[in-house]
Amino acid sequence: MSEPTLLISGGRIAAAATDHAHYTLEEKERSYLGAPSGLPLVQFLFPALRKLHAEGVLTLPQLVTKACHNAAGRPSRVRPCRSPWP
Repeated sequence: MSEPTLLISGGRIAAAATDHAHYTLEEKERSYLGAPSGLPLVQFLFPALRKLHAEGVLTLPQLVTKACHNAAGRPSRVRPCRSPWP
């Protein structure tokens, strides 16, 4: 197995997430409609994780945990744009 594969299967990589771009704090604090545009690129992340599942590197529960539960549980590292909707 490659080193990244060992890291993700061994639990050293706890979350798998995407970010559409690296913005400054000032840009991230703008209102939703004034924020820079971008794409989350989930269309590349999920197939990569699905391939690891098909190869037996990740179980389905591990895939869901890394891509959903753990990624969502890292609010100190993720600063989403503010939504204009309550």
